[in-house]
Amino acid sequence: MKSKEKERLFKELSKCSEVLEEFDNYGACHSYEDLRLSKSPLLRSIYMLVESLETSYSDQKLFDRFTSILNM
Repeated sequence: MKSKEKERLFKELSKCSEVLEEFDNYGACHSYEDLRLSKSPLLRSIYMLVESLETSYSDQKLFDRFTSILNM
């Protein structure tokens, strides 16, 4: 997944109430790469999941899948 797509995903994640709550509890992240360094287990897990899945999906398919999950 290209860096641009990861930042796009990060912007979408940043709108999710659960992610915003994690920012409040563990400190805000300002970029996709910040998720890797977060003290939040949830945010680090999101980072690891994206990194592990990116070899299995095209950029757009991965982005679409994550945004559909967020919109549930």
